[in-house]
Amino acid sequence: MRRPVAIALACTVLLFAGLTTWVGMISGAPPQFLVADAIGGLTFLAAGLVAVVLRPGSAAGPALMASAALWFLGSYGPTGQPRA
Repeated sequence: MRRPVAIALACTVLLFAGLTTWVGMISGAPPQFLVADAIGGLTFLAAGLVAVVLRPGSAAGPALMASAALWFLGSYGPTGQPRA
């Protein structure tokens, strides 16, 4: 994967991470969950970027960045929070 494509993908995942965090905040998710969720997903994203830089021909970088996107997609699952 080429670096400009990887950077564009990373920016997209960051925007999605912000959106899922915002949705979690307005739905009343506990702050501890939001912080832990962000750290987990951003770790996958950072590892993917490092992999793209160090080994651009490897599929590991894009796979890790896709894992980050899927991590945040899982944040839309039921949280057990009571509905208003």
